[in-house]
Amino acid sequence: MSGHYVGQQCECQFEFPGLSDVSKLRVTLKRPGSNTEESLEVTKGPGQSILIAFIPEVPGEHQLSMLVSGRHVSGSPFQIPVDESPAATATGNPMSLALELPGVNLPTDFEHLTAKLQRPGEKTAKDDLKLELLPDNTVSLTFIPLVSGEHLVYIYKKGREVSGSPFAVRAEGPTPPDPSKVKVFGDGCRRGISGQLSKFTIDARDAGDGGLGFSVEGPSKAELNCISKEDGTCQVEFLPKTPGVYTIHIKYADQHVPGSPFTCVVAGEDGTLPEEIPPPRVRTAPADISRREFVVESAFPVSRHNPPPAQRPHGLEVDLTGYDISKLSANVETPTGKVEKAEIVATTRDKYTITFITRNGGTHKVNVLYNRKHIPGSPFLVDVDTANWQLTSKAKVMGPKEVTGKVGVPCEYLLSTKDSGGGKLGVSVEGPVKTEIHCEPIGHDEYKIHFTPTTPGRFVVYLRFNEQDIFKSVVTVPGDASSAGEPTELSNRNVKVGEKFTLEVPHTGTADQMTSHVITPAGAKIPAQVKKIDNDTYGIIFVPEEPGDYIIHILLKGVPHSGSPYKLTVGSHEVDPSKIRVHGPGLKRATAGQETSFTVDAKDAGPGTLSIDAEGPEKLDVRCEQQTEGSYLVSYTPKVSGNYQINIGFGGANVPNSPFQIKVAPDPNSGNAELCTSRGSGLYGGVQGRPSPFTVNCSKAGRGSLLVGVEGPTIPVNEINIKHDGDNIFLVDYSLEEPGDYILKVLWGNEHIQGSPFPVRVEGAEGIRVGR
Repeated sequence: MSGHYVGQQCECQFEFPGLSDVSKLRVTLKRPGSNTEESLEVTKGPGQSILIAFIPEVPGEHQLSMLVSGRHVSGSPFQIPVDESPAATATGNPMSLALELPGVNLPTDFEHLTAKLQRPGEKTAKDDLKLELLPDNTVSLTFIPLVSGEHLVYIYKKGREVSGSPFAVRAEGPTPPDPSKVKVFGDGCRRGISGQLSKFTIDARDAGDGGLGFSVEGPSKAELNCISKEDGTCQVEFLPKTPGVYTIHIKYADQHVPGSPFTCVVAGEDGTLPEEIPPPRVRTAPADISRREFVVESAFPVSRHNPPPAQRPHGLEVDLTGYDISKLSANVETPTGKVEKAEIVATTRDKYTITFITRNGGTHKVNVLYNRKHIPGSPFLVDVDTANWQLTSKAKVMGPKEVTGKVGVPCEYLLSTKDSGGGKLGVSVEGPVKTEIHCEPIGHDEYKIHFTPTTPGRFVVYLRFNEQDIFKSVVTVPGDASSAGEPTELSNRNVKVGEKFTLEVPHTGTADQMTSHVITPAGAKIPAQVKKIDNDTYGIIFVPEEPGDYIIHILLKGVPHSGSPYKLTVGSHEVDPSKIRVHGPGLKRATAGQETSFTVDAKDAGPGTLSIDAEGPEKLDVRCEQQTEGSYLVSYTPKVSGNYQINIGFGGANVPNSPFQIKVAPDPNSGNAELCTSRGSGLYGGVQGRPSPFTVNCSKAGRGSLLVGVEGPTIPVNEINIKHDGDNIFLVDYSLEEPGDYILKVLWGNEHIQGSPFPVRVEGAEGIRVGR
């Protein structure tokens, strides 16, 4: 998937250092199947970037050309892939359902049954469903949910609903995409060597339903190839042809994944790094957000100025054909969990309405019981729209809108639902850490909401009532920056001594509200520069002077910023393969058909690219997965026994003790054809039209199966008979219709036994039989 879809605006961002006047840049678009180039508008983006946008009309490759003074820029023209709209292709997992239909005589009535599906949000049933009669006289149906929620299945007999219809089914549709849960690991997106394939892995299994999109910018055209793996991840291969700095954009559902865009430094074939490497820029993660939802109630005080809500009855009509009404009962469970009485009222013959009165909006469960047991389809779900029958919400919150708090001291708010009606209360707290939120009733229509800060920082409290914002509070908890907890480690290994480093943090205020300082590896405190990057992002900038760990503190109005402090590991320019440690059973021995592995620890070796290749009787499929920053797990499964050699390199040089010599033993669970023996005249020849017998002894050859075949000059073998004589000993005979020279093949477990293939000669019926 590309991440760009038909009918949706496609936005592309390109870095253009040194381009001060965008009017000098001409951009044209060539759509799939067209030779016409249409001009596109270019706008200035953040920093030294430009923005280009267009709306695709058809799927396929769109060609974007960029020219300055009539000449293409590096990498132009760019290919932008576009897919069909995800709305048209998104599907959930198929939902299968088996139903018992009381009052329906199956299988006789099956031909008169039809079914329809009403999806969440639809007012009527629209989709036809196919019914299947099962052996136990139940009916089954299958549908694919497009959204999550309650689906209603209507079953009709000769056009009339059967008893219990509609049947409520909760089904999960496609999960909304969450690009923040996409994981990218592997060095291939950060460093590489020109002319060599760089690889990295993308894991989007927990990110919901969405499409991956890739693009790469750099000194040479380099294509990204995505290969889906059996475990649900995908491996991306990237082949840079020229040394330099490349920018790899990875999007999910048209949004950048964490860490994107990635800066990939590609060295020359001799390991020489480019002369100019841009200073790394790291974007911080957003603050932790804690959310809770509560159901609250309200009693309306009755007066002539404040009348109670209209107690209009709500209900649903059900078919109770065949039931004794005297044995039926009904009740309703409100969203708050209360159980109230419901009345069964006759409307037409065999049609009844279950009516109830409620003061709360939301989904109500209507229970219809026969002899104290639910009838098919019960409980039924009825949605009551608060806005249609209750008074306008007048919920009130008492508490400070801006206050200074303390670590360990609760922050409290009082909610009054008097005159507001019951409903759903949503509370969220945004701050530097996850926070426990509590809501407790303290009196008639009053609730206490509270949370306790566990660390210094800025906490923002939001309250929503029945999907409407009603209150916001800002709690500032001061404290020494050193007490802000464990540092947040920044996963960036391209930072070098003497290079400017920029940490991007979200902030919508002014620069004078934010300050920053850095603790060096030697313990010294140095100031950091705070610079505005765009409307909602500031950069914390400093130059590390020595290798080691730096602790970056960011304060907002004297309070630690969300996520602060940060830990940054700075390395030197040198690459030292001698500091790489390699260990694990896969470096010494292996067994055919069994997976083995070893670990490569390159954390202390500096910047470089890890390369692994193997030589042996058969090609090894070597898999390398990054476990932590600088640590890799390498695994492989040899298929054939023999002697192998594994070469491990880093930064263009071999690691200590490389190459490694590996002896792969045969699979003990597979057969060994070399241990099979054979005897008999049929191994040498025979007489036309007569059986030629021989015996094969496989008792010591392990697991396997015996295969026998004969190749001849013209006519193939007439008949081959194989009989198991016990203990893996086989009696074999074959007969041939024409005299001549033939080849007899005898295999055990797909391998030839000793002496096979055998040359055999068949004499004519009047000739002499050949043998020993």
